[in-house]
Amino acid sequence: MPSAFKIIYARPNHKVLALAYMERVRKQILRFVLSAATPRGSCSLPFTEKVQAVAHCPPVFIPFLCVILIPFSMLFLSPLPVSAQETIIPVVYLNEEQKGEFFIKMSEDGDFWIKEDDLKEIGLLDPKGKIVEMDRSPYLSLNSIPGLQVHFDHNRQTLKIQAPPEMLAGTVLDLSARKQKNVQKPKENSLFFNYGLNYNAVKGFKFDSFGLTGQLGVRIGNFLILTDSVVQVGERETRFNRLLSNVTYDRRERMDRFVIGDSYAASGHLGSGLVLGGLSYSKNYSADPNVIKRPVQGYQGYVTTPSEVSVYLNGIRIGSEKVSPGGFDIRNIMAYGGRQDLEIVIKDAFGREQRITNPFYVSDSLLGKGFHDYSYHIGFRRENIGNEGDRYKDPVFIGYHRYGLTNNLTVGVRGEGGGGLYNIGSSVSFAGRFGALDLALAGSRDQKEKTGTAYSANYTFQGNRFNGRIGITRYSEDFSTLSQINSETLSSSSRPKYEFGTGIGFGTKKFGSLAVNYTKASNYSNEDKDQWGLMYSKGIGQRFNVTLSLYQTKETGPETDKNDLELFICLTYYPWKETIMTNTGISGDSFRGTLQLQKNAPPGEGFGYRASLGVRDEKEGFITNLTPYVQYNGRFGVYSALISTQFGGAENLQTYQFNASGAIVYVGNTFGFSRPVDDSFALVKVGKVPGVRVYHNNQEIGKTDRTGKMVLPIFNSYDANQVRINDKDIPMHFALKDVSRFISPGYRSGTLINFEANKVQAYTGMLKAVKDGKKIPIEYITITMKMNGKTLSFQTGRDGEFFVEDATPGTYKAQFKYAGKALFIDLTIPKSDEIIIDGGEIDVPLD
Repeated sequence: MPSAFKIIYARPNHKVLALAYMERVRKQILRFVLSAATPRGSCSLPFTEKVQAVAHCPPVFIPFLCVILIPFSMLFLSPLPVSAQETIIPVVYLNEEQKGEFFIKMSEDGDFWIKEDDLKEIGLLDPKGKIVEMDRSPYLSLNSIPGLQVHFDHNRQTLKIQAPPEMLAGTVLDLSARKQKNVQKPKENSLFFNYGLNYNAVKGFKFDSFGLTGQLGVRIGNFLILTDSVVQVGERETRFNRLLSNVTYDRRERMDRFVIGDSYAASGHLGSGLVLGGLSYSKNYSADPNVIKRPVQGYQGYVTTPSEVSVYLNGIRIGSEKVSPGGFDIRNIMAYGGRQDLEIVIKDAFGREQRITNPFYVSDSLLGKGFHDYSYHIGFRRENIGNEGDRYKDPVFIGYHRYGLTNNLTVGVRGEGGGGLYNIGSSVSFAGRFGALDLALAGSRDQKEKTGTAYSANYTFQGNRFNGRIGITRYSEDFSTLSQINSETLSSSSRPKYEFGTGIGFGTKKFGSLAVNYTKASNYSNEDKDQWGLMYSKGIGQRFNVTLSLYQTKETGPETDKNDLELFICLTYYPWKETIMTNTGISGDSFRGTLQLQKNAPPGEGFGYRASLGVRDEKEGFITNLTPYVQYNGRFGVYSALISTQFGGAENLQTYQFNASGAIVYVGNTFGFSRPVDDSFALVKVGKVPGVRVYHNNQEIGKTDRTGKMVLPIFNSYDANQVRINDKDIPMHFALKDVSRFISPGYRSGTLINFEANKVQAYTGMLKAVKDGKKIPIEYITITMKMNGKTLSFQTGRDGEFFVEDATPGTYKAQFKYAGKALFIDLTIPKSDEIIIDGGEIDVPLD
């Protein structure tokens, strides 16, 4: 097939293609005529010069030209353009990358005109040049675009365009974690009640104490009501204590949170941390796990030919993309902790490689550019929570606000006040490729109008092999915070004076890891504490690990003069799911050693245990401790027992502790029982099918009970939790719409996940009309009836046989037309375990 016809079939504008094809044929004929009429010696001339040469040809050819050229020109109704332009359809290449075929006007002066929209489709970002209206469309001159190089190959019909990289459209390579699609965000009302029972006994199982803890959580839309309490029963008294009670209002879309009631408040470094009863407002980035508040790295560059761009982080390839000529933008390069070696490898179309290194540093104290992090609290300070003297006191305010000026610089302010004391401060965090520096400054004024200051400076560096830190915090004698003003144990003389710490570490896979640390602290009572520490750790194979620790602690003061040395060697062995650990050494003048065997309980149902044997050398002699512990995670609770025995010394001691805990949950008009709910929870329903295995994030948690229900007590708030059931556990006569869901619940909320498992049953029978005592099959008619709120239609076949799919037991009124009459029958589908229920003959009286 000729190439011109291929183009016509490939392009939608057939009219334009046809005209272009006619013009091409006409010019080929014209070239042939001119070749015949051109004098010798001018055959190799260009097309326009051949036309001029005809003017000098012998007169005998003039009539021939008029007879031949004019009819053909009239035939194709396309005279030579005034501007002497030729329409070509070449294959266009942009910086050696093929872009396809496009209509282009080629003028006699060697310029090429192309539609502006086609240029953008080819890949030029924002072409600027001379524009002329042709064929009712704007055409742009390629020769008028600065920086563009154009080469046309007439024989191959290719047009190659070479453009500077900055003129080309860019490619974006996003390395952030891909957002899970089809994630449900339920907002169901729910309730959970956690309970715990604790029984303590001493030697001879003599009663010591009994404890009952409870936590009630009620979720209504975006509101969460939460309260904790504990009851302690002893030999002499019974005591009830309310712990924290509050109402939380979450706005997931705006990632912020309001709390009314009790909440923990902190103002940051050089400030306080305490419990308030009042109102708090804070930023909550955890509401959207796809938002990363800490800095992420990126890289921008250009390529002039089709290339492959690969990204390596610490020698490991984390992404690769084939990019077109032009700019490329690598975004969201995420890393954790310390210096990172980023390398960009660009391999062009000719196999040449270019390697670009761009190291950077990651610090958890930094925010990404433009990110805010804040928390504000106002209310009444609560003291002695959960103990005798629990009460609310003076009104206070406490809060902080941090902002990322750049990816490398974060600034913040903080403050607190109450009871006549005010404390304000500021902070700056900076990170470069050689580490992170955190600075903080604060000042205070107390109720006695005493002023004080404090400052801190901390530098940290964490590399692939080396890491180091050095920091100091200094307090003036009158510097005060809210946590100190009512502390009876902290006199003015025992206030901290300064704290200094430094350390260095080195580690490789072959050598292991070695760390040396030194800390020094002093207060205004002239009490000093110095501590040197050395720790070495190394893995041996895949199952062994050895750790050596050496610490020297020296305390001096008016009433203290102590110098202790501790040396311990710890060996850990992981045979399978168990862990065997021994830790032996000296502390001061005494010998100590422990041997422990443990196996953690699974996230679902199952056993866990721990057995510990310890010995130590005391003045009274060797003391031996034996502490066995067992835990069982059941369907409806967690049960554990701990026995602690001590032999040797002044006396033999025995203590016993028994615990049982569980939860009652409610969501979707359904109650359930489970292990304690630590975060959110989900109630899974699989019809009424028992024994179906349920998986949470690909870990088996348990099986559905006899009613087809199961509670997932560990369900991560805001995350995309995958819940899956094993369809192999579903009987063949049940149908499932899906077997896996992704659920992102709100904070401490409940979710009903209903995997509809409908029994697949069909109902069949034979419909016959009864007239004059004779039965006549009712064949080939349509019957309609309503079932489960839906209108069903089915037909009878030969001998009146019919078949109803997805039949649900019950009695239904069906109707149909027969012999010109509208007839009604009651169709009763009985309950049955059969996949196909045979209804037999169904008679319809016609008399």
